[in-house]
Amino acid sequence: MITTTKQRIHAFLQMHGIRYEKGKAWTKTHRVWLSSLSLSDIDHLTLHTYLNQLTQLEQEVERLEHELAKIAEQERYAIPVKVLMAFRGISLITALTILFELGDLRRFPHPHDLISSLGLVPIEHSSGGSTKRGGITKTGNVHVRKVLVSCAWKYMKQPRCSPTLHKRQESVSGEVVSLSWKA
Repeated sequence: MITTTKQRIHAFLQMHGIRYEKGKAWTKTHRVWLSSLSLSDIDHLTLHTYLNQLTQLEQEVERLEHELAKIAEQERYAIPVKVLMAFRGISLITALTILFELGDLRRFPHPHDLISSLGLVPIEHSSGGSTKRGGITKTGNVHVRKVLVSCAWKYMKQPRCSPTLHKRQESVSGEVVSLSWKA
């Protein structure tokens, strides 16, 4: 919803021929600029309605993230969340999504079983001596698959240890950190 609202604001500005050229959008400076635009009464009301909606959505997301952080501290989730967050591209929300959607990971005796259940293995058509492989099967849990694919994109970039990631990796074993860099 936040992205949709930002797109709506951007489209509204484009419709009126208004462009922000002083830097990146959605910074504090950009928001001040948005609030200071001179528009007709109805356009001013429309823009401020969109901006208020955006502020409310951001506050709600912040509140939910705070609540989820409390849940992640519970004994049941604390260690798995810390382990998952030691990997690049996995934040609190991503770790909790994986844990909530998959449940007990011990039900997958081998990592291949987990990957298969999420539809992250290629389609294969085999007949006689020929084998043809296609894209991933896309079966199983859509939410986890999307989250994991998004995380995998982080591993396509040059590996770096940001201060945030370094702090998260301090709270887990060396074996987990080693696996995160091996990935």
